[in-house]
Amino acid sequence: PPKPQQPAAAAVAGPEQEAAGGGMGVTCFLDLDFCSIFGQDGNDLGIALQLMRVGREALVGLYRRLVNPALPRLLHDLRHTGFDPRFIIYTRRGNLLNYGSQARGERVLLRWRPEWHIRPDHVMFPGNVTRAEDIMRSYSGDVTLLKQEREDLYCALERLLAARDAIQGALNLTEAPMVVVSVGEKDVASTARSLGIAAESAFLWDDNPALQGQPGVLHVQRFDRLDDDQRAALVAFLDKVLPAERLTPTIASFLLQARPGEGCLVQDEEGRLRYQFLAGAPPPRFLTPPLVSSIGG
Repeated sequence: PPKPQQPAAAAVAGPEQEAAGGGMGVTCFLDLDFCSIFGQDGNDLGIALQLMRVGREALVGLYRRLVNPALPRLLHDLRHTGFDPRFIIYTRRGNLLNYGSQARGERVLLRWRPEWHIRPDHVMFPGNVTRAEDIMRSYSGDVTLLKQEREDLYCALERLLAARDAIQGALNLTEAPMVVVSVGEKDVASTARSLGIAAESAFLWDDNPALQGQPGVLHVQRFDRLDDDQRAALVAFLDKVLPAERLTPTIASFLLQARPGEGCLVQDEEGRLRYQFLAGAPPPRFLTPPLVSSIGG
């Protein structure tokens, strides 16, 4: 795949999945970073894998090991409570709509297939879109993208779809969920209506404290620490597909420059590199919405 640009500093188209069952229909919008997956896009591990050209299978394997273990429990709790959930990923990835180009030193407004633009600052990618190439071919913006820009966007989309596929696997969904991307603030009711979904039966699970208390938002504890089992599984995977000692100096430097609390790589006094993640208890269960007669009615 193309190489990603390294940071300078640290109406529904196609069929969508619905869980089987006879409960009340509920739409579950899932935030990605620090919520459904560990860290900020996996604390840049996905970028490192792409730069080292390890392949898409390994990229999806990475995100499988980054999925919040509270997600499968949420599915169980929803069904046990009497809900029939449908999952949609809802993430704020502004660069996929208002792209900050390092090559130009300015922002570029992006447009994809017209029917995917459900709101002025929101775009959705249907679950039946399986490859980043399919999205890139749909580009319809006024500005012709440069080669570097196309490669960077391709890699960002590849990481997004890999995270989506990992969540599909964790929830044992027969079809991949839709992904909704926003450049501005999230709005559960407006986004649901734009997708033809009843706003009163739509909820967002998100760690953003600015959204806490807003209608339809269920706050999630920030997922920035890993318990012993998940941390050990992730390190074992990385030691196999992306050994720290084989990282190029450029990639190692990129990972070492992470913001405090968001790093994944450390270097000892003798210059040896190893993976390290903040340790914590298993994340608590996600809240479930109130079961009232108006939901899904």
